Amino acid sequence: MRLFLAVCIAGSVLSLAACNPGNRAASGQTAPASTQASTPPTGSSTIWLDPAAVSSCGAGQIVTVHWNARGLPNVRTVEVRPLKDGKEGMFAKAGATGSKVTGAWMHPGVVIILRNGADESELGRATAGSVPCTK
Repeated sequence: MRLFLAVCIAGSVLSLAACNPGNRAASGQTAPASTQASTPPTGSSTIWLDPAAVSSCGAGQIVTVHWNARGLPNVRTVEVRPLKDGKEGMFAKAGATGSKVTGAWMHPGVVIILRNGADESELGRATAGSVPCTK
């Protein structure tokens, strides 16, 4: 009975380890945009979207905007601003690290700008990618 239990536990641990997104990154494989974890893409991104790409099928979609400006000089608060028709709106005013879920208004090509709350300097930007329409 103990052997059976040990085998079951070992199998569960190995199954979970195989599902770890970190293992895919180490092997050079990445998950589809709609299933990627809410960790920043490679590099020193300060703002990213999850999912990183949305469907090009007309209707707006909901995404989570994540940001991390911790460690940047003179940044205590940030402003998260969507860019539409050349004008910036206001989506969030928050601390240097955080996330917020959008409404169903995200479309491919929408740009989200992260600005320093103190001086409005740009800290980064993310652009929603496109997933082909499958209708």
